[in-house]
Amino acid sequence: DVYKRQPLIRVGETVTWTYVVTNTGNVVLSGIAVTDDLQGAASCPSTSLAPNQSLTCIITATATADQYANSATVTGTPPGGLDPVTDSDPSHYYGADPAVSLEKHTNGLDADEPPGPSILIGDLVSWSYMVANLGNVPLSGVAVVDDGGVEVSCPETELAEGGSTVCTASAIAEAGQYANTAVVEASPPVGSVVTAQDMSHYFGVLPGVTIEKRTNGEDADVAPGPMIEYGGPVAWTYEVTNSGNVPLTSIEVTDDQGVAIDCPGTSLAVDESMTCTAAGTAISGQYGNVGTVTATANPDGLDPVGVSDTDPSHYFGSDPSLAIRKLTNGQDADAAPGVYLSVGDAVTWTYIVTNTGNVTLTGVLVSDDQPGVVVDCPGTSLAVDGATTCTATGTAVAGQYANTGMV
Repeated sequence: DVYKRQPLIRVGETVTWTYVVTNTGNVVLSGIAVTDDLQGAASCPSTSLAPNQSLTCIITATATADQYANSATVTGTPPGGLDPVTDSDPSHYYGADPAVSLEKHTNGLDADEPPGPSILIGDLVSWSYMVANLGNVPLSGVAVVDDGGVEVSCPETELAEGGSTVCTASAIAEAGQYANTAVVEASPPVGSVVTAQDMSHYFGVLPGVTIEKRTNGEDADVAPGPMIEYGGPVAWTYEVTNSGNVPLTSIEVTDDQGVAIDCPGTSLAVDESMTCTAAGTAISGQYGNVGTVTATANPDGLDPVGVSDTDPSHYFGSDPSLAIRKLTNGQDADAAPGVYLSVGDAVTWTYIVTNTGNVTLTGVLVSDDQPGVVVDCPGTSLAVDGATTCTATGTAVAGQYANTGMV
């Protein structure tokens, strides 16, 4: 009601008072002066008034806050030495001084400065926006807008003097440093809207660790991996990297085959790496083992978070071998006297060669220790478990005869 009974003027704007002076008597008045009890003398276009005439005086000033009241007094002097006549009239205005405040919190914390609270990515972020009417007039159309694209909900859109409300919003935490700014706007009964803003932050925690295992320098994720001679040295490296955005502690690297691993440390800063090592002796055949890293992140204000990663590696333990079986005229005559032949009879030797190892053999060559025996083979390579038959011929000589085939 106070706003309906008097002018409402924004603080700082110009206030203009007009003073309409009328000679209500039947004689001319002179020495007319208008004085305001707070603003002093008014500016009048004349100092005399004939009967029934009026003039308008003016005073201007700058509006101040809250309720304002002043009173004006006019005096005039009639002719003939009569006493001066006077009159007075009060006036009022209300100096509107609207103001609004905004206090934004993230998960209950006033995080004006980074990093703000730590929040695991994927968890819920809750923002609260405390809006207060700090002015001396009611506010309407109260609305909060967040530059992060967050939809803000306010339970009230009108606030009386001294009133307040709490608006809310929520979203899913993103990785890394996050900042958003909220702006509140509200409309006073007179003049332009009033605004306030506040910034808030959080840090989206994304712990992570990776392991890259190599065998003799090769990233042998898929079998067979490098070929290593059976009984030869095997060197494994385990490159561990902090792939997250928070430091890691309690780092441990293990191998599923019980290999003893040595690491230079147990903690890593963000983006930092270290190389762990292990050694062994190659076994025969296909070999595979898996390296595993575990670590712990300890973000501020959160429970510890465990992270892990695995990486396989392989090698093939090369164990080459071969066997030869020699027959004389189809008989396995390892021991003397062997086959009985008449002098001059034809002799046929067969050499059965078998790959008894675990790798393909090339350059297969069969020879005989007796001069003049020429061995013929159908090929020079053998797959694993493969066999080939080579042959040689000759003529039987008198007496005990022996020769040896070699592959």
